[in-house]
Amino acid sequence: MADYPISVAMPQERAINRWWGLLWFGIVVRAILLIPGLIILMVIGFLVVLSQIILWIPILLLGKVPDWYQKLVGASLNRSARTNAYGLLVPGGYPDLNVGGQGPVQVQVNAEGRSINRLWGIPLIGFCARIITLIPHLIVLGVLYVGMFSTSCSSGSPS
Repeated sequence: MADYPISVAMPQERAINRWWGLLWFGIVVRAILLIPGLIILMVIGFLVVLSQIILWIPILLLGKVPDWYQKLVGASLNRSARTNAYGLLVPGGYPDLNVGGQGPVQVQVNAEGRSINRLWGIPLIGFCARIITLIPHLIVLGVLYVGMFSTSCSSGSPS
């Protein structure tokens, strides 16, 4: 697990209050309780997008993502996972609104010291290189889609 830069931990407990299990009660109350967390998540998401507009220049020149940006993206992923897990009735309690707070799901990003290919940082060339590397994947997905579609069409109509 040490080779992966992102780790996700979920709670081991499975017990949840029975009130959350009521069809509309749990959904409506948790939606209302999620409003402050969603506002904070929107602000962090805005900061991530704003910094991405400028960040391609240091990636191109240095060949690595700045540490402050890795921490910002890590905080955004962690808060998003905690908020979504709470909204989806995952046990573990209300997600803390503090920056490093606890919640039902914990996501840790540790990508310090990892360098990336500078080719990905060039706006047009990096985009084209990513599209080219996706071609084999898209071919396999297309074949699987055609196989799935032809199987569902042939077995869907009785003769």
